[in-house]
Amino acid sequence: MFTLTRLPLLWLPLLVGCATPQPVLLQAEVPPPPAAQARAHNDVQHCLRLADERVGRNALHAPKAAKRAADQTAQVAGVAFLGTAVAASVGRSQEVWQRARGAAAGGATAMGLKLLIDWHAPDEVYEKQVERCLERRGHEVAGWR
Repeated sequence: MFTLTRLPLLWLPLLVGCATPQPVLLQAEVPPPPAAQARAHNDVQHCLRLADERVGRNALHAPKAAKRAADQTAQVAGVAFLGTAVAASVGRSQEVWQRARGAAAGGATAMGLKLLIDWHAPDEVYEKQVERCLERRGHEVAGWR
């Protein structure tokens, strides 16, 4: 059965895909001719695939990423739990523990999403590999977005 609680999980791959930085090329003409745009797009895709094969997207391999995620998520959840519990106690709220658990769950979810996005983001080695490939193909990289 489909529930609203599963809805965020359906959007997760889309968010990660949209969040991946791409190289931005300097263009001699604004706007560039359609043939130049197509060539640049094909060159970027080729260089991204080549860098994926040669150096990988980043240095956060699965075991390292899992340990980092567990450590940081637990820290964020603990801070959110304690901070909300103290604030609710000072405010004499009747739902102290319920609010604290909610804050911990929200903090853990946000931290998990941040780590997932970071895990998919390219590191400096990957970016340099792509930039060199594009330079060999006659392009100048302005930066990454």
